[in-house]
Amino acid sequence: MNDFERLLQLLAVLTSMGGIGTVLYVATRYALARIKRVEHEGEARQISAGAEAAARFERLEQEVAELQDRVDFAERLLARGNEPDRIDAGKEFR
Repeated sequence: MNDFERLLQLLAVLTSMGGIGTVLYVATRYALARIKRVEHEGEARQISAGAEAAARFERLEQEVAELQDRVDFAERLLARGNEPDRIDAGKEFR
């Protein structure tokens, strides 16, 4: 084997190693970008879920306040007892 053939073999080995290195580099960069995208999507889902939970909590607070108003009204009605409903309450009969 002469020097030229050895140089060609060395070049072939280096080219193969460079090709493999390039493939590994590109695959690594792709994997890292994919991981970053998945993490970002996960954070976005968490933010969305948090906002949805906050909105639901606000609706529940409003419903509880409305139910409290109804209970208060019912308690006032029950406290009145059997008093007759009169338009002219407080006026004397003649």
